[in-house]
Amino acid sequence: MAPKMANPSAAEAPNHFRQQLPLPLPPLLILLLRLFLFLLLPLVFPACGVQGDLPCERSGYCSLGRTKPYVGEVDSALGLRKALTARSYKQEVILMAAGSEHVLGAMQAVGNLLRLGLEHVMMVSSSGPDCVRLAAALPSAGCVWLDWELPVLGAERYLVPAAVPLWHNRYRIAARAVRMRYNVFLVDTDVIFFDDPYKYFKSPPFANFTIINQPEVLYDQSDYLIETDPNGGVVYIQNAAPDGPAAWLMAEVVHRILRWIENGFQKSRYEHNIATWCNYMDQDGLKDGLTSVRLGRIFFGFSVRDCRTSDWRLANPERHQELVDAVLSLLSYEGPVRQDDHVELPPAWGLVAGGPNVTFRSFTMRMPAYSAWDERYGPYLYPPTKGPLSKHWLRQLRGDCDCPMWPDPEDPEAAPAANAMPLEHFLLSPPFLMLNWFARGRQGFWLPALTPGGRPQQVVGHLHYIPGTSPAIGKAVVRMAVGQYDWLLARQVLGPRMYFLHQGTDAVQPGPETQPGGWAPLHLLALHPSLASGLAFTRTWEEYMELIRGLAAVAQVLQRVPVWPDAPCTAPWIAEAGVEGAASLPLTIRQEFIPYSKGTAGANLSCTWLPILTDRCLYGGRGMLTLEFEHWRDQMRMLPCIKPSRQNTIGHLSAELGPSLPAANGATPTARILSLSRDDVARAWALKRTSELKVLYLLNPLRLILPKGTEETNKLEEGLYGCKATNYDEIVLDLTDKPYKQAVKPIIQYVAATVGVEGLVGAAPSIPGYNMPPLELQAPQEGSQQQSPQKQLPWSEEAGLMAAKDAAAAADAAAAAAAVDAIVTMTASYPDGAAAWQGSTTANTDSTYSVAVSSSGPAGTIAQRVIPLRIAASKAAVAVNVAADLQAASTGATVATATGTPTSEADAYESGHAVTSIEGDTQRARSHPSPSPADASHLKTISMGGTEHAAVTGGEPAAVGQVSEAVHSESVPWDISLAAGGWTHRQAVKNEHESGGSSSGLHNRDHDSDPNPDGGGGGGG
Repeated sequence: MAPKMANPSAAEAPNHFRQQLPLPLPPLLILLLRLFLFLLLPLVFPACGVQGDLPCERSGYCSLGRTKPYVGEVDSALGLRKALTARSYKQEVILMAAGSEHVLGAMQAVGNLLRLGLEHVMMVSSSGPDCVRLAAALPSAGCVWLDWELPVLGAERYLVPAAVPLWHNRYRIAARAVRMRYNVFLVDTDVIFFDDPYKYFKSPPFANFTIINQPEVLYDQSDYLIETDPNGGVVYIQNAAPDGPAAWLMAEVVHRILRWIENGFQKSRYEHNIATWCNYMDQDGLKDGLTSVRLGRIFFGFSVRDCRTSDWRLANPERHQELVDAVLSLLSYEGPVRQDDHVELPPAWGLVAGGPNVTFRSFTMRMPAYSAWDERYGPYLYPPTKGPLSKHWLRQLRGDCDCPMWPDPEDPEAAPAANAMPLEHFLLSPPFLMLNWFARGRQGFWLPALTPGGRPQQVVGHLHYIPGTSPAIGKAVVRMAVGQYDWLLARQVLGPRMYFLHQGTDAVQPGPETQPGGWAPLHLLALHPSLASGLAFTRTWEEYMELIRGLAAVAQVLQRVPVWPDAPCTAPWIAEAGVEGAASLPLTIRQEFIPYSKGTAGANLSCTWLPILTDRCLYGGRGMLTLEFEHWRDQMRMLPCIKPSRQNTIGHLSAELGPSLPAANGATPTARILSLSRDDVARAWALKRTSELKVLYLLNPLRLILPKGTEETNKLEEGLYGCKATNYDEIVLDLTDKPYKQAVKPIIQYVAATVGVEGLVGAAPSIPGYNMPPLELQAPQEGSQQQSPQKQLPWSEEAGLMAAKDAAAAADAAAAAAAVDAIVTMTASYPDGAAAWQGSTTANTDSTYSVAVSSSGPAGTIAQRVIPLRIAASKAAVAVNVAADLQAASTGATVATATGTPTSEADAYESGHAVTSIEGDTQRARSHPSPSPADASHLKTISMGGTEHAAVTGGEPAAVGQVSEAVHSESVPWDISLAAGGWTHRQAVKNEHESGGSSSGLHNRDHDSDPNPDGGGGGGG
């Protein structure tokens, strides 16, 4: 028998481990540990139904875990009662409307409520299948729908938003729920709940109001003191009598549009010129109905004041103004706004409200009673009788509740009963309780980093209006900025497409990171923190734009996604009123920015520029936001080389260029932008060399010179034009209604540079067309930022005449060669290369171009590629104007652009203007004022057609070229040569079925040597 072992573990352990075995714990200590764990369990795992420390506990309306799921149709009274019983808590229900195609916004709002402990949400969708999809995404909210859909018809119906029928059904359900004695909080899904609203609704002074409604204040919260209109997206109704004024008002929002639809808008639109689209909006119906309960009789104050068609107002300006004045006077006299400037609040609300008292603006609501109509206030807009839609609606309201119906306000006999109905009260919510972001949030009141105690001074924040952005993007970014964006929900809905750059495209790259739980693969290019901090010294939006345009160009060449940088809010072009207004409440920064704080202290706010928040700046890999980048980097923090380091930082400078860090004296980063060749950058930091680095950081601002006409260049130009933030003309247009108080000239200077073998950026000779722009003036591409003017050459008596002649000859050659290039491109655009080009191009005064192309050849030759023709025509038109500009600049003259008008060649020559055209009637004229030498050669005209073109200077042909219409052969069917200014430009085109394509070169007429032995590039001069 084996001997008994006292400790098997000790027996099996090696000798050198036996002394390290733990000693058994004393029984008393074990008992104490078990007791401690037993006491700890309820804290770690709360029992079912226990709420824990939730904000809702202060109001007593914690509904988390106390509602039941429900998905169903609610046309019948029985269906609606079942839905409300399942989804409500203490007779309270929060009503939202959404479609399954926009589920993320709804999920963000519902998740926001769940964090407060509020689960009594009932979603409204447009159909049963849509509700099933929505309920699957939002199991805690449930979903209901109506089989009824509001018909959209009548004039201007194309202006009615597609969501109007869904919004209408939301009000139908809300009105019926009020009739059933439920308290209804009707809210849009683009709402942020910073605190439990019931803590305020259920306490004095708010508990005294039947309806609490967000005011329609769009621009600044100070407008609350003059605003009388409600916003239809955030309305709370409590303790309303089922036959009282509040219940009638909610039903009237639905009823009014039904009366007009069943009449075919004959009364409102065709007889009295009330715009149809205005009739349809639920918010406008609420505004119109509110004028009725303010006066205690049926009224159409909003429709008459704001909804008349523009044609009617233009034809009847005096009558329209009379009506507006009469309506406003009546409302002020019989339905006045009561304003209490010092309403005392509970002391505990002081931090949220921003003080111990606030201003209230309220109305008394009276049940509308019959009254003879007074034509001084415009036409009576209801048809004389009710139709089937309105009758059905009133029957449904009666059937929903076993309670009295309100007296009919159109029945004279019911007037005494209506006048005897109890009054109810309507409050336009003070800004801290309900208001939109643009009026209050952008001033910093939603930022915990700025507010006392770190609590936002907002209870319900409505995103609503983020101007100049794609709505879904702008609203999501505000959520991110105020710390109310649930990234886990975004990942749950969008998976690897959770960032905007992955939306709008199906091109998500395959790879291990796209596996469940992974992330879509990204290769990013961001500004180095030292360069990003230098944005605080940018003085103008032009400087910022130049930086991000350079970033976009480098990113494209390196096949990476640019991270659009956010400038510090203290930058002079953002904090126009001074840096103090960028760090304390209320912020006084310009309105085109979303401020946010990366930390808990509010002294260092960053600002996102609203023009970046468009789909063409972000979708399809066009860019990534800094807020997204911060989240992505936090998720990737365990990977190597995610934070800036020597290994993943590009743009280090050699010693000859000085330090890489921004100047300590606060100079703008654009005071030195390194101008590089595209090939230098690609050779040094191409993706094939840096693919293991997920993010590269750019240490110094760069500007790349890309060859013209390539697919890469065209794609870049298209991207810069499409993105509002990099489109100079769009920003200029956008600023017309909000100009800067003081114009500041941007400081933008370029330094020619190159990238050495070690990846250091060093000084280099300026080579036009390689690491600096070509010598000619660049005509602004559509949507691109205006190019910096070329340096004017000083005029002198000794060297001026020679310089002028040389410049004129070079200009002539450049323009003529570009014209040949255009013809070659056009002829090459025919699939068989056998038809001559016939057409015209026009250069007009605002730098837009058009081309008309026709063919006299067989039908098969008409299948020309239109885009290359347009590009070639544009280039030819630009070249003519550029040559004139270059000549004027070289002679020391100031180039002035005048409105182009058809001008004969003789008139132009005698008047001293340079007139340019290419087979077009619209001409561009640029005067060459003194001092300009009398015998300097002015470019007069370049014209081209079919097979011949000529450059004319000073009235004498200086260059003539002939397109040879050779019989198609297997070698070169088109052989084009042009002599001008001592240079010969020769270009040949092969059939596209042959090898090669087009080739060109610049050759010296007097020498055998070829300065361009590779034969690459287009025409030069």
